[in-house]
Amino acid sequence: MRPDGIAREIVGIDEAVRDLFSSRRRAISAGTAELAASYEERHGHAPSAYVLRLIAEHVTLKTRARKPEQSPGRDELLDRWDQAVRSQLGGTLDSVIASVLLDPDRPRQAAEFSPEHVIQTGDRGCGSDQGGVEPPRSGRSDRASPSR
Repeated sequence: MRPDGIAREIVGIDEAVRDLFSSRRRAISAGTAELAASYEERHGHAPSAYVLRLIAEHVTLKTRARKPEQSPGRDELLDRWDQAVRSQLGGTLDSVIASVLLDPDRPRQAAEFSPEHVIQTGDRGCGSDQGGVEPPRSGRSDRASPSR
């Protein structure tokens, strides 16, 4: 589990490798911080959680790159990722993959399953400000009616 408790991470992935492949998250975080600072300067107070979420959504959409006409093939992606690891970190993609292969001698710290934790955190994403699924805005149900 990540320190923020929101997502899980793959054990064995070095922080530098994770950061290398998390450039979009960094761009969104930086853009959100910049707009939040501008908001605070203009309004004299920090944005509320709701406004901060709207700012983050705006930055997310503005920083999203347009999809290419033709998606790169798997081999091209693997070559691109390997080149990024080589040029930025001096390693190889194979070494990243090898670092996460299950080693029976590697000590593991498995989290204990807790139904209470699931109940407490399970609805975080549903319609909350944690970025989950929003309820329909039109007031009508999105359920398909049975065909007759």
